[in-house]
Amino acid sequence: MAKSRTEKIASYDEQIANLQKKRTEELDKQKQEEKDEREKRQRKRGEILEKLIPETVNLTIEQFTTLLNKTTANPFGRDKLAEILKENEVKPKPQTAPPSSPPTNEKPKPLPQSTPHEKPTQPPNPNEHKN
Repeated sequence: MAKSRTEKIASYDEQIANLQKKRTEELDKQKQEEKDEREKRQRKRGEILEKLIPETVNLTIEQFTTLLNKTTANPFGRDKLAEILKENEVKPKPQTAPPSSPPTNEKPKPLPQSTPHEKPTQPPNPNEHKN
């Protein structure tokens, strides 16, 4: 029995809705997996820090943050991190891109070019410390 156009369209709409639901479920699963991996990594690193410096167990979050800032957020700490990364040839893990929308036939828009009278923005100076 042949379907009418209206029935075909309704069938396609139902298929689209089902696929969108599956897509959302997969994205939710992916987000949860990434969250679980991050939490596991944070727990492991916290365990290592507490093992190496047991006194940190009794610190408040503010004190702990101050400790990390004073020991790592300075040229010496950044240099040590760079050395470790270089020794192990570890490259920072790229951020996962947000889910993209379905492909279109549109060409990507070019990035705006700065004009000669505009001043280029400078990244913050890492040697400047905020108090």
